[in-house]
Amino acid sequence: MIGRKFESQKERYKIGVMAGLLAGACLVTYYFHVFLKTGTVVTHIFYVPIILAAVWWKRKGLIVALVSSGFLVFSHLSFRPDVATINDYFRALMFIVIAFVVAKLSEHMGREKEELRAANQQLRAAEQQFGAANQQLRAAEQQLRAANQQLRASEQQLRAANQQLQAEVTERKKAEERLFEYQSQLKSLASQLTLAEEHERHRIATELHDQIGQLLIISKLSLDTVRNSGSAVDIAKALNEADRNIEQIIQNLRSLTFEMSSPLLYELGLEKAVAEWLTEKIRKKHHINTEFEDDGQHKPLDDDIRALLFRDVRELLTNVVRHAQAKWVKVSIRKVESRICVTVEDNGWGFDPEKIAATATKTGRFGLFSIRERLKQLGGSIEIESAPGYGTCITLCAPLKQQTKTLN
Repeated sequence: MIGRKFESQKERYKIGVMAGLLAGACLVTYYFHVFLKTGTVVTHIFYVPIILAAVWWKRKGLIVALVSSGFLVFSHLSFRPDVATINDYFRALMFIVIAFVVAKLSEHMGREKEELRAANQQLRAAEQQFGAANQQLRAAEQQLRAANQQLRASEQQLRAANQQLQAEVTERKKAEERLFEYQSQLKSLASQLTLAEEHERHRIATELHDQIGQLLIISKLSLDTVRNSGSAVDIAKALNEADRNIEQIIQNLRSLTFEMSSPLLYELGLEKAVAEWLTEKIRKKHHINTEFEDDGQHKPLDDDIRALLFRDVRELLTNVVRHAQAKWVKVSIRKVESRICVTVEDNGWGFDPEKIAATATKTGRFGLFSIRERLKQLGGSIEIESAPGYGTCITLCAPLKQQTKTLN
């Protein structure tokens, strides 16, 4: 609305200027024709409005040229009829030609200007599109960077997951190997237990036959001699020999019974049975210094756990005698919360627990492995501390008997 108003004012301004110029040119021409009686040079003043009209209004500006030409011819015919009119006619024609040429040039320049303006607008539009495309390119570049960062993060996560998977696969393989080794150890242990049971039966049968059986036969022969002999000296000698044999039989039976299962274990408890076995079988028989320690607390045990602990302690002490080459051994029994713990320690050669566990299947030595499995079945555990040249300390732990309170 404002633009149209401005254009209208501008057009009125042009018309006013053009009217003024034409009026001035006509007055000047009239003055020169009437009063000065000449018009050779003054007629050129019409070129100003003619050219401006052609420039401003293009072909419409030819009207000004026609009006100026007509006025020039009219003025010459009216006020100077005595002068030849060929020059004025020629000038009038020049007005029209010049106006036409200027109009064409103005139109051409206007078209070029419009084209230039259109090209400028297209350039601005293209610049805007380029700016938008540049922004889109930057946005796409940012998205690409973000995607690249996400890709790197995903790659790192994938690598971490791959490493974790490899670790899990490795751990699973190790677990399978341990399980296979454990199954092999159990199979070998079962075979060893069967053989050990057979060897123990054979040993007991041999001792019964070689020691007790022979002594009974000798005692029977001595009694037959007494029955058939009439001499008092022979009778006394045979009775003395039979008495010695019977005494030896009693000692052998006590020893065999003690090895199979100590009567003190059920009569006086685990502590007394271990102390007795430590004294009789280790110190007196093998001349190894012994030490026994008990915390003095009441430790109620189920029969199975009592028998198992006594058997395991006896097996550990036997290993000390056979393999440790120790000069001193100590057994400690104490109560730790709701568990009983028995510790066997010596100053022998010591060993590598991991190496022993790894070679148990090949060497056939399942002592510690069997102890661990037996304790595990009853809710117990074993802890081994040893190193070559530094002795051994083994602790066996098992749950105490759960006592129920009775209400009176």
